[in-house]
Amino acid sequence: MMSMIPKKSDPRRALLSKIHVEKSKRGIEDDDYRSAIGRIAPGRSSAADLTNPQLVRLVEWVTGVGQAVKTRATARERSPHQAKAAALWMTLWWLGATESPAEAALAKFIKRQVGVDAIDWWSAAETSPVIDALRSWCRREGLRLKPGVTAAEADALLVQAQAAKLMAMGVQPPDAGGRPASAAFETREVIRRQGDLIRAHKEKRV
Repeated sequence: MMSMIPKKSDPRRALLSKIHVEKSKRGIEDDDYRSAIGRIAPGRSSAADLTNPQLVRLVEWVTGVGQAVKTRATARERSPHQAKAAALWMTLWWLGATESPAEAALAKFIKRQVGVDAIDWWSAAETSPVIDALRSWCRREGLRLKPGVTAAEADALLVQAQAAKLMAMGVQPPDAGGRPASAAFETREVIRRQGDLIRAHKEKRV
């Protein structure tokens, strides 16, 4: 007699499938893709060789969280403040506030704020006004991020701010499909989906 117990889904297979679908849909070049894998897992060049947590990071990259704002190779590592500015810029993208999530767009914003061309080279003294300006912009978009907020807390607040924006637009925010929103991957997926909805609705209104 055949068992009626449904087979459990394979999370690894689901992650790999999503990666390949998104890579194809977004037209990501093979060299860029392999470079991303190498940054996530040095010495690796195939998604099949990654662990499940590493696959989650690759999913984030191909869906735009990591791919849209690329970290350029520089002579020194970014400071925490520089990384914070890049994260805030990406947050504004997910809120539908910026025209582009690309680093070039952030560089133009920084140039207007402090007169420095490249994000990788502005000094510690110049980071404060840039971050303050980005936080103020987030507040105008309905997101209040206090200094010292953790990444998980910031993501949760972003989800709420996005949902409020969608409701104000008359759009029903997507739910998490019954999945645990506390999981980092699930939260980032909700952020991506809601961000896509915000931008799609804004484009219709133009």
